[in-house]
Amino acid sequence: MTDMNSEQLCQSALNALSEAICLCDKEGRVLFMNSAARTLTGWKDDEGFMDFSSNPGRVEIGGRPFLCTLHHLQDGDDSAAVAVLKCSYDENSENDPGRWDRFLAGAALATNQLLITEEIDLALSQSLEFLGCSSNVDRVYIFQNYDTESG
Repeated sequence: MTDMNSEQLCQSALNALSEAICLCDKEGRVLFMNSAARTLTGWKDDEGFMDFSSNPGRVEIGGRPFLCTLHHLQDGDDSAAVAVLKCSYDENSENDPGRWDRFLAGAALATNQLLITEEIDLALSQSLEFLGCSSNVDRVYIFQNYDTESG
């Protein structure tokens, strides 16, 4: 590793990440895209652009919209953006007429599972799986509220 310069080392480190990372200049010209981002987008072109003008939390790459988290870097007069790409985004999926029906069916299955299963951990796990599948998501996060005054 001692033969690597700092740019090669940074590229190797970014390529080792499982998150899809894309680095662009202020005009949206792609400076670097790690291997996870190339796999996600299917993009092989090194001379590409990202469109930041779409809705916040979304970028367009090669005409395809992606959900992302943008981080802006400012160094004097120069600026750049690091986009952590999440997944491709299809606006038609929000307007899918069967989407609400699938979600309600999943909620009914989840509620039923909570009522009939004696072991609460198993019931919660299965219920969340039903809700996740019916919502077309791959992860569900649970946050526990904790009141410091009442314990």
